[in-house]
Amino acid sequence: MSSAFTKRYPKYVELDETKIEIRRFAPEHRNAMLEFARSLGEEDLLFLRFDITKEATIDQWLEGEANNQRVTVIALEKGKDRVLGYSSLSRQPLSWTRHLGEIRAIVNQEHRKIGLGANLTEEIFGICQELDLLKVIARMPLRQTGARRMFERLGFSAEALLADWVMDREGQTHDLVVMSVDVTSLT
Repeated sequence: MSSAFTKRYPKYVELDETKIEIRRFAPEHRNAMLEFARSLGEEDLLFLRFDITKEATIDQWLEGEANNQRVTVIALEKGKDRVLGYSSLSRQPLSWTRHLGEIRAIVNQEHRKIGLGANLTEEIFGICQELDLLKVIARMPLRQTGARRMFERLGFSAEALLADWVMDREGQTHDLVVMSVDVTSLT
């Protein structure tokens, strides 16, 4: 991965009187990420595309970071090894969709509505621009209205609604919305 990504981190912000350290996700954060994932509520875990509560999933995630298919920034409580949230960019640099990236973001319940998710996603936007991506997508179940509103505030708009595209842990299907933003419009 580009050394430019490591040069910009760590970065510090204060949101709602919470001092936060933003870093690239690295192997030394593996256990903290597992703790974060395992602290999420059932509703949060319900629609994650991957079960991040499993060690093997975190290991695959870190492998994606190492082979340049994923870039993740994490928010840590300043001075502590506690993950508060993350935003991750996945891409396929050698495929016919190499100009696209996909963002996933989640913040723990107690740090929502203070701008942390938007802050982490804006960090990823900067990385998208460095990678010369043209378009970024975000996929989420239609019922996740809070996530949709956050992405809309960041300039995303709905491109597709796919009926019964997502299946939850109980086997119920849900509609999936695909949102996108033109990265070149963010400058």
